[in-house]
Amino acid sequence: MKTAILGGSFNPVHLGHLQLADELTALGYERIIFIPANRPAHKSVDPDDNPSVRYAMTEAAVSPYGYEVSDCEIRRGGISYMVDTVLFIKQQYKVTGRIGFVIGEDLLPGFHKWMRYRELLDNIDLYLARRGEQRISRDDIPYIRLNNPDFPVSSTEIRKRIASGRPYRFLVPPEVSRFIDINGLYRKEPMEQKN
Repeated sequence: MKTAILGGSFNPVHLGHLQLADELTALGYERIIFIPANRPAHKSVDPDDNPSVRYAMTEAAVSPYGYEVSDCEIRRGGISYMVDTVLFIKQQYKVTGRIGFVIGEDLLPGFHKWMRYRELLDNIDLYLARRGEQRISRDDIPYIRLNNPDFPVSSTEIRKRIASGRPYRFLVPPEVSRFIDINGLYRKEPMEQKN
């Protein structure tokens, strides 16, 4: 089965992530797997971060649309390296051809610093998602540029909006908005439990 993966913190998963999955579906990928990182290799992690909560939220967000979620990086523990994840997916799933893998184009300049990046490139078709107005290019790394709409808000901005009490519910899937509200996520003060 033609398979693509979307990796990341998904803290929280938002409509821009789902749009990228839809772009991959339009390119002929039959299976899209979201893979929440245990500990991202290129980001600092909040000490209160709970990968299992991010996994459950991602599952709630994507399952209504027929996408899958894998907890392989969380089960593996430690720092999440995409090369290990891609090799795992190739072993565990019936994958046809190379795995599609999407990164934001802002990650392209540092891609050569990723763990075993050449081995990773040997096993994937790399897709660049638009982020912002500036187009970034590299001649030494093969990639395919997606023509996705540029989602105007990041997960970081959504967390800030929630923490400051600003509206956010139309930036995330409805399932994520409910999950955040029920679990009182990203607020400075813990919410009282809803009965």
